[in-house]
Amino acid sequence: MLLWNPETIKALLSMGQLYPHLMFVGRHEHELYATLKEFMTHIGRSMSDNDVLLHECETNGGISAIRDVLRPFTRSPRHPRPALVVLRHFDRLSPDAQFALRRTMEIDQDKCRCLAASTTTSAIIQPLHSRFVMINCDNQPDADDMDRLFRTQRMGYTPPNLGDIEHFSVVGPKAAMEYARRGVGVVDVLVWLEDLARRGELPWRVLVVATTAVYSVSDEATCIYLAATTCNDWMRGEPYAVYAS
Repeated sequence: MLLWNPETIKALLSMGQLYPHLMFVGRHEHELYATLKEFMTHIGRSMSDNDVLLHECETNGGISAIRDVLRPFTRSPRHPRPALVVLRHFDRLSPDAQFALRRTMEIDQDKCRCLAASTTTSAIIQPLHSRFVMINCDNQPDADDMDRLFRTQRMGYTPPNLGDIEHFSVVGPKAAMEYARRGVGVVDVLVWLEDLARRGELPWRVLVVATTAVYSVSDEATCIYLAATTCNDWMRGEPYAVYAS
């Protein structure tokens, strides 16, 4: 998960209208909603805009919410810019509704962006989870991420420093495929990079770029390679994204 801090905000804003779908996660619902609205202020949107839809998943979390409410809204020809869908209590969506939302996000990728707020991710199906860049609003290491980090360290596959990431990305896609074959996923790699950022060895903006670069790529090995290559490009002083600074 990305921490909600100035570096994350700056990197997201530099993407313009192409920022990814975001899921704001934390322990306190009211703080999540406040952070979500703060991001909307940064991108010049408000709840009163005609192209912004606020949906309370707690009161209407069935598939009809996607079919009868969200889809007609996102596909309306009246919106001059991508519609923005705000989803509160995101984890209250039923599994059928989550699958329908994922399909809508894929088909209407250029027509809408989703901002979700949830106090837990355990009820979110993996295919939908993978469509969002996660924002940790508690600004504390996520327990699941730390467990993953310790687990992969015990497996012996964790790059302990930037030099290992450089070697890993230079080796190329075959190394990434081998990592994926052994059960190491892109989330594992992003957790490694987050650990480096927390230790001050990697600029936070590079972590944001790596995370947003892979969020919509479905192939695990390609995701791993993209994340590692992003860091390697930064270490060599090369542009790692068009919006890097």
